[in-house]
Formats: sequence, structure tokens, C-alpha cells
Amino acid sequence: GFAPSFTDVLTYPVRFPHPLTLSGTFYFELAHSPENSIRHNDGLLELLMQTNPGDTVLVEQLYERLSWSDSRNLRLQAYVDAARAGARVRILLDDCYDRDENAQVVRYLNDLAQKEKLDLEAQLANPMGAGLHNKMVLAHIGGRGYVWAGSINGSEVAFKANREVGFLVQSDEAYEYLAAMFQRDWEAPYGRYFTYLPLTLKGFKMPDYLLISEVFYDAPGDDEGREWVEIYNPTGKTTDVSDYKIGDAQESGLYEGMYRFPEGAVIGSGEVIVVAETASGFYELYGHKPDFELSDTDPQIPDMMPYIKWGKGSWRLKNAGDEILLLGPDDSPVDVVVYGEGVYPGVNPYQGALREGESLERYPPIRDTDDCAADFRVARLPSPGCLPGDSKPSGRCSH
Repeated sequence: GFAPSFTDVLTYPVRFPHPLTLSGTFYFELAHSPENSIRHNDGLLELLMQTNPGDTVLVEQLYERLSWSDSRNLRLQAYVDAARAGARVRILLDDCYDRDENAQVVRYLNDLAQKEKLDLEAQLANPMGAGLHNKMVLAHIGGRGYVWAGSINGSEVAFKANREVGFLVQSDEAYEYLAAMFQRDWEAPYGRYFTYLPLTLKGFKMPDYLLISEVFYDAPGDDEGREWVEIYNPTGKTTDVSDYKIGDAQESGLYEGMYRFPEGAVIGSGEVIVVAETASGFYELYGHKPDFELSDTDPQIPDMMPYIKWGKGSWRLKNAGDEILLLGPDDSPVDVVVYGEGVYPGVNPYQGALREGESLERYPPIRDTDDCAADFRVARLPSPGCLPGDSKPSGRCSH
């Protein structure tokens, strides 16, 4: 047989070379998709509903999705509900094959834990250096250990369409064995060596100007007062933006909006600022305040000033398509973002579809080719005040 002494060029010294062998009588459930793997009256969901303060849930998965079609991910919600019931919940997701979506899930969970003061923490991992393929949930509930394992990933089709299998077994010994493996992966999520390689982009030139880094135009329900734009400073110096303007009037004289930053406004090197249509609408969505607002709804937030020399109307981003312009002190465009039906000379629009509550996010945040289809991606969880890649955001980054 095969018993490795190392995995992936010595990045992972094997700690568990021998399989665990158990004998005895065990409680055992076998579930299979699409028939019965995601029910609340048995299986994993019923087990997690039994958690109480002092219990533990450990999750190690290839991926979890934030949502399923137009509904929530029931399994992810069960982890959150266990934490809300007082259990200690730790979630480890793959950082090799599905990093982007998993990073959004990690940000969401850690932000939620911070807001609700839950004993819940999530992180990305690649402990063996070749991806995290496990599909395992461990639970210690009421003094007893449980193991859920199988082929079922965190997608909707894994539960509702694919032929998949999962099993639940009550075994204190199996729980302790696999919990030790989980803890090793949690404490050393990138094995012995984690090497950062430089990002290489063909024809790349580092921008020496401000960039529009994220745009939110289709809020859940009514959009009015809830739109916002994020601006990023990739340069090596602080920029005074007192004479900068932001708006959706693509040329001077149109009956659309253009707004000037207040006197003394600055953006530091490597920092982002968020300009919201209203601070009240922004706070309703994210639980913290923007840096600036277009309409006065909060005396603590500096107001942008209408710049009627350029735009004689008000701010309103169209869901079907529009243009967002960042103008410099001389009113020349510093950066332009175009999406959908929007048109601007020399800039290719982003044509992908967004759902309510999603945003357009520049990725990587330092890339600007005037091709919004290449420079932007859909962020299922908007992150105003936070650049992509921050898997454990501060309270300022919201999801």
C-alpha cells in the first residue's frame, strides 16, 4: 500500500499516517442527494439545530456558497445559527481552487461575528499545498462527538441536483481524531511554507492617479439614497481631492449629477474613500457610515457640493447602464467606469449582469486598462471601504 512521508515537495509533513480503526455500535445516518441530504428533520441540519453554549462545530470544506439561486445557503446558515445558539464555530475553506468566492464567504462570516459578537471565525487554508478537498463537519454537542463526511460540497446543485452521498456517525473517538487533524490545519493553514509570488500582468503600468474601485447602483428594494462609489489611491502619496469631482454626467452641460469634494478632503496613499448618495441609506445597508455623502442626511458626514459648471442635475445611476466619472482639478477625466448600456469614448463597458445587492469591483484594484469588462468583476458581497484580498476585514469593511 501507499503511506506517504510527505506531500507536495515537503510542504506538509504527514502527521496522521495511519487510518483510525474503530469497532463497536455507533449511531449512523446515510443521506444522499438530491433526495434527502438537506432536510431539517434529520441529518446534518437537525444535528446543528441541537447546539447550545459550550458546544463546538468545526467545518473543513472545499467551498461554501453565500447563497443558492435566490435563497440563502441553508448549510452556511446552519453554521451561523449554531454560533448564535452559543456554540464555538470554526470554518476552514479552500484557498487554492476557489479562492475568490471563499474569500467573500470568510469576510462575511468574520464581519458577522464581529457585529453580533459570536464565537465564530473563518479563514482560508491550503495546508497540503495542493488544495483543500475535504467535505467534513465535526460537532461536539452535549458531550458527544459527531462526524459528517461525504462528497457533498457547499453548492445548491450538490444538494438538489447531483447524485451525492453523505454520512453522519456518532463516535467520540472519530471526532477526537478528526478534530486533531482540523486543529493542525487551522493552526498551520498554509503548511510549513507559504510563499507569496508577485502578481504578473501583461503590459501592466502602475497607475499614478486615483481609481474608482467599486460601484454600487442596484440596492435591494428601492435604490434611492442607497447608491455609492468607492475611490482608491494606488499612488505613493496623499492626494488632496478638494478640487476633484465625482458624478454620472459623462460630459459638461448635461442634466445629470456632478459633485465636488469639500475643502480639505484628502485620501492617503493606499487608502480608499466611500462617497454615498446618502449617509443614512448607506448606514441602513452596512451598519457604518461613509466618508462623504451627496445629500445632507447626517451632520457628522461631510457633504459633497453640486458642481453645476459640469452637471446640472442630480445623481442617479441607471441599473440598465451608466457612466461614472472622476474629474481632476482641471475637469479632465482621471478615471471612468462604464457598465451596461453606458457609453464613453475610449472605455469599454462591463456588460455582465448583476443581481440586487451586488456591486462592481475593480480586480485587481491596481489594474486600469479602460476595459471595464477586464478590470471589473461582480462582488456578491459589496465591501465599501475594503479592497479585495482582505479576508479578515476591519469593522469598516462591510458585507
